Amino acid sequence: MVKIELKDVLKNVDLEKLKHKLVEQLRAVTPVDTGNARDNWTVTKSGVENNTEYLEYLNKGSSQQAPEYFIEKTLLSNRFLKPNGIIVSYK
Repeated sequence: MVKIELKDVLKNVDLEKLKHKLVEQLRAVTPVDTGNARDNWTVTKSGVENNTEYLEYLNKGSSQQAPEYFIEKTLLSNRFLKPNGIIVSYK
């Protein structure tokens, strides 16, 4: 499982809107074989999650369809996020 906590965002940002935008962006960059990993991005109370058990391996470059750390690259491209430490955790 991949969990993204959104504690460090700029003030005056609609957090719910941001979470949904991130889900759209992450779905667009997630490699697709069966569609399972792409379709499992969800908005949670504290951020965004994906419960696909092999997503960690996809994010570490096991697919030729996406670069290594495509999740972090997608998050860091968002100007509303101010990462402070770990932004993606694997459970």
